[in-house]
This record gives sequence, structure tokens and C-alpha cells, in this order.
Amino acid sequence: MGELTMRTAARLARTHLLVVYRALRTGRLHGERLTEHEWSIREECLRAWIGRQPCGHDGAVPAAGGAAPAGNDALPAPDGSPAGPAPASG
Repeated sequence: MGELTMRTAARLARTHLLVVYRALRTGRLHGERLTEHEWSIREECLRAWIGRQPCGHDGAVPAAGGAAPAGNDALPAPDGSPAGPAPASG
């Protein structure tokens, strides 16, 4: 994938487009502003934001309190397999 649009990022993160837009505007999610309302988002930054982890080019962890959608299983792994924690057994 590499670079994502806001719409694609929102779909992959299973959240509303405005959640992604606000995260970009506040710096919790990193992206490159293309126009007033369009951004380009690195796939690794989206993965980090979903998982509430620092992204590869920044040491800051996104703020909690609704900064990212709950769970990190929304974005598939690079090989196409489902990402996220394994189902609980037992």
C-alpha cells in the first residue's frame, strides 16, 4: 500500500473520516497535507496510530482518550493476513 488517502485510512481503521481528519490536524496521526481537506498518510503511521504505538519516524506515542480506534486488528498485516491479537483459547 504505502500512501493512503484519508477515506482509505478511515475504512481500514474502521472509523469515521472525521476521526482521521481530526487526528491528522492535531498531529496524533502523521500525514502530508495535499490540499485544505486532503492528506496522504503513510501505511506505517496508520498502523502505529491504530495500535497507539510510536510510528517509525517519530518517538511520540499518540495520546489516549479516543485518539485512535480501539483495537489494532483493523488493518491487515503486510502479507494480507489478519493483524491483531490471536483469539483467546479456552
